[in-house]
Amino acid sequence: MEDEALTIVDRFRAIVTTSPNRTAIVCGTESIDYRRLDAASSALAMRLIRRGVRLESLVGVVIDDRAKAVVAILGAMKSGAAYVPLDLTYPPERLSHLVREAGLAAIVAPRMASERLRQLKLDPSIGIVYIDDALQAPEGDDVVQLPAINPDNLAYVIYTSGSTGGPKGVMVSHRSVMRLFHETADSFEFSPDDTWPLLHSIAFDFSVWEIGGALLYGGCLAIPDGRDVRDPAVLCEFIARAGVTVLNQTPSFFYRLCTYLEQHPDDLRKLSTVKLIIFGGERLDYAKLARWYALAGQAGPVVVNMYGITETTVHVTLHPVDWATEPAASESVIGDPIADLRLFILDEHLEPVPQGVVGEIFVSGPGLARGYQGRPDLTADAFMPCPYAERAGERMYRTGDLAKWMPDGTIGYVSRKSGYLKVRGFRVSLGEIEAALRTCDGVQDAYVSMRSTDGVDILDAYLKPEAGAHLSSGELREQFGRKLPSFCAPQNFYSIETIPLTRNGKIDLATMKAHAVELSAHSAAMPSEAESALLSIWRSVLGSDAVSVDTDFFEAGGDSIRAVDLALAMTRAGWRVGVQDIFMRGSVRNIAAACNRSTERHVVPARCGSTLASDMQTIMLNAYEANLAQRNGVYHVVQSFDLCDLHADVDLDELTRSFIETFSAHPVFSTVFVRLHGDIVRRRADKLRLAVSVTPNGQSAPPRMPATAGRASRVIDPFDADSPLIYVELTPLSARCTRVTLETHHAIDDGWGQQQLLTATLDRYGRPEQPVEPAPDPFDAYVRLQHEQSESARARRFWDGYEMHDHFLCAPGDHKAARIGETDGSIRAHTVDAIYRYCQAIRVQSKAAFFCAVCRAIALIEGEIDVTLGAVTNGRTAQIDRALESVGLYWNILPFSMHVDAAVDVESELTGVHRALNEAADFSLYPLSRILRARGNRDFRYSLNFTNFDAVRRPARFVISNWAGQDRFHYPINVAINVDRSDGVNEIRIVADDDVFPNAMRVRLIEQVCSELDRIAAAASRKTRGAQSVSCGD
Repeated sequence: MEDEALTIVDRFRAIVTTSPNRTAIVCGTESIDYRRLDAASSALAMRLIRRGVRLESLVGVVIDDRAKAVVAILGAMKSGAAYVPLDLTYPPERLSHLVREAGLAAIVAPRMASERLRQLKLDPSIGIVYIDDALQAPEGDDVVQLPAINPDNLAYVIYTSGSTGGPKGVMVSHRSVMRLFHETADSFEFSPDDTWPLLHSIAFDFSVWEIGGALLYGGCLAIPDGRDVRDPAVLCEFIARAGVTVLNQTPSFFYRLCTYLEQHPDDLRKLSTVKLIIFGGERLDYAKLARWYALAGQAGPVVVNMYGITETTVHVTLHPVDWATEPAASESVIGDPIADLRLFILDEHLEPVPQGVVGEIFVSGPGLARGYQGRPDLTADAFMPCPYAERAGERMYRTGDLAKWMPDGTIGYVSRKSGYLKVRGFRVSLGEIEAALRTCDGVQDAYVSMRSTDGVDILDAYLKPEAGAHLSSGELREQFGRKLPSFCAPQNFYSIETIPLTRNGKIDLATMKAHAVELSAHSAAMPSEAESALLSIWRSVLGSDAVSVDTDFFEAGGDSIRAVDLALAMTRAGWRVGVQDIFMRGSVRNIAAACNRSTERHVVPARCGSTLASDMQTIMLNAYEANLAQRNGVYHVVQSFDLCDLHADVDLDELTRSFIETFSAHPVFSTVFVRLHGDIVRRRADKLRLAVSVTPNGQSAPPRMPATAGRASRVIDPFDADSPLIYVELTPLSARCTRVTLETHHAIDDGWGQQQLLTATLDRYGRPEQPVEPAPDPFDAYVRLQHEQSESARARRFWDGYEMHDHFLCAPGDHKAARIGETDGSIRAHTVDAIYRYCQAIRVQSKAAFFCAVCRAIALIEGEIDVTLGAVTNGRTAQIDRALESVGLYWNILPFSMHVDAAVDVESELTGVHRALNEAADFSLYPLSRILRARGNRDFRYSLNFTNFDAVRRPARFVISNWAGQDRFHYPINVAINVDRSDGVNEIRIVADDDVFPNAMRVRLIEQVCSELDRIAAAASRKTRGAQSVSCGD
């Protein structure tokens, strides 16, 4: 194609001038040449202009009749407008929303669609032009001057479904379309002799490629005549009759065509005119492509795999497939970018990833769309400034697709982010899971999807059996376990007769679910009565009916949070089970055999009359008072984040109501602490001790809450006896974005509770009718349990005999927190993924790896081989009813000691730490003050707080960003590690007395901890080397 600076209309007119009598469109027995197509589209353009359509107006095109729709598309562009496809099979609500958001000036439709258009209750200002009338216009109609169109004017706006929940209109210019064909011309050498079928809906941008490939080269566009070409037999007949030379396919539909041709090999001859097959729209599975080459051989059509998205004008890359080698490849190679585009594969920090590491695809260059119609907020988020710009103002588009650089410099596509998921904390590729399932005995095809039930991610596998095969989930699970790690295994297996497709040739999941039949496990032995009772609980908590009596807890996706859930559920049912029992015994059968069940419940009552503060609350309140003079923020927790609403302006009154109602449901926020006879007791105030304020952006905030929440540099006013113990400040940054800042006294809440509160607050927003129901308040039960354990002889013997090393203890009064400094670092996501895989493989809790890494790093820095630190320990035990739903300070700090021996291998070392953590778990509520009193009240030099729960869950309408926080303990050196497996952000923070442990030492400790974690990840790699595994790049 000679000149990319032309518009689509310019190029079409040039073809009309040189080849007016060539066939432009053929549909069934009817055809139309370029001269007639030009005249018809010009007549329609004039009608549109008479109806008020102007340059860059938007004109809806109803797609019922594809031949007339092509005329409508050309007519709309000739009028200076951009066309907007309208599919009347969509729900009326979605169409009405689309029409309103687009601000259509007119709609072009066949007259048979008039009734459906009336149902949309369109604005009277939108003119409807019936194309049937326009094509029969009398010759004497007044001639209207058609406008001059600039290449940067819009050509079309195609609406796509986005992750925000609503359709987004992608605005694409003439220049973007023309440069697509200009830059690919040498690769394909399209010609007037080509016939392209219009197989895809004009609401799908693949149609832009099909229509342009035909009409911008003087070729023929073949349009199906009403029969459903999704039927492979009909498609073969259509290709033969039309003489198709360029066939564009989505992979899903092509696989179905291959299945048909395997059963009807004689129909392969009907494809004899096809010289080129182009794939797009989905990930191409090269292994499945082997079926095509087995049919067509080397002499078949050239096959090209292309990658792209609507926002990048159809295609970004192209890759001619090597028939001899690539069908055996495990990666879906998408090749190289089109010449005028640049493609980056970046991590979450927008840094390039190394070869072989998975990252997100970003695209820059002239193929980028202008943005989203009427949505500057979404446009700014997706089309961002390019950090690697070669010219001023260069943008790049965040695709949401994951890929990696291959050894030969090409790009291997992995999946959408939604297809490359964090399942039970591990990043897995659904495509790799499907490929492994297809190699199982009796499986012809497979599709895997993920859903979330009560926060638990569940994989469902839909399998098409081979003829005569009988599938069972038990046998499939066994075979699958030999191919991929256990955390990749689907929880549920379903049989389907065929994998259904949508009109656009993509997987139709809703139809598939409706016709799927769950496979049975065919267990050899029936479970006992006790095993059946436990099995029901496990299946409910783990969210899978595939769990059997012998399913390993870790293999079923178990982690520390789910272990607490499971222990709570079993305890409520009368079983004497703790978290450590789940870790150590690991299956329903083992627990049923080893643990007792009583008809009495062993849950401690939620209210038991105690008003004493917990031991940790007393420690925090005393340390808080002791540090008031330094005003250093010890146990004064600060969090801030930016909350953006994708759908509407943030309603500050509504957000205030949401905070107040959510917090008022929790009695802990009415707590008053009082000293009485030497003890600290809790009393319930008459009102909620919460303050919510709104600070206008740019104005001074109240002294307590500056509008800009710096962490380490922030000077904090202390809480006092009569003031609230939690403050919330809302600072609007723009109409749709507000900064939320929370200050909390740590003695009333912990991190887990904070996450639950913020999640509940955002869920309540916009739902004023939602009742305020009292939340569970078992904190008295927690305090009572702690008191009982403090009187336990077994617990006292355990902690009195626990070895604590003098070098890591401070004498009473030795430490005054004068100047506190903070240093942050990050842990690579692929390191964390490898560690979690490894811990699961050797059956230890992942916490053990991080404890081990921190202790080894401290030992190296301190020059000691025996390390002791104070470790934050979860107190939400199975004996406390609904503990995970409760808000309060449900944790303890306990000693953890480790002997560092360079001669011990990683697996043995982690197993030893795991065993030590389990032994201590039986006595995890024992008061720290008693442990320290037995050692002359000496305190820890180091503390460790390891958390691995996900970030705040939020409704889809909200985006949370710029999260910052301050959480200071009273120990000289405090290490905090947070692993957030939902988004791959893993942080390490050292907060320390600057005089004891300055920044240089904090940096060194962070580097050493990361080095130790890398050492464990390397051990994981050695253990799994030679076995197939999922991609786990960050």
